Amino acid sequence: MRILTSAIAGGLLVTLVGCSATVPKATRPDSTESLYQRYRQYVAVVQAEQADKEYPQYFSRRIVDVAGAHQDARDQLWFPTYMKHEVAHHESAAGSARHCLLVNGYDINDEPMTFSLEYLREQGQWLIDGVNVALYKSADAFPRHVKCPDEIGGLSTQ
Repeated sequence: MRILTSAIAGGLLVTLVGCSATVPKATRPDSTESLYQRYRQYVAVVQAEQADKEYPQYFSRRIVDVAGAHQDARDQLWFPTYMKHEVAHHESAAGSARHCLLVNGYDINDEPMTFSLEYLREQGQWLIDGVNVALYKSADAFPRHVKCPDEIGGLSTQ
């Protein structure tokens, strides 16, 4: 496995790639909203190139504070642009002690990759509090069940 990211000011270092899409209005999620639904809402924000102004609706206070103080960290919030297409996702079961989402897919070079995100509930919303991005040599290395950022190898915002 090769690591795609490095930690900078509590965030992820990734290359930005842009495209456009319609941004859904952020809504206050109810208890049945999945972490994956929240993630897809954020992906739409990034695709519409609105992450610079919308990110506080999707990230924990801890991440927002770091991103607000450091442009390098704020730039790293565009991490979803690295994944060209998804092939699977897994999320922790309701009632789990930790709330994590794992998204497997392929990057812009058609290499297998994984995003592992940890969420916490703040102000009635699921907000991203940790991210890990990893590249693999083979899709056989894809995690087959949810793993939190600190469980997947590589570097994390934790």
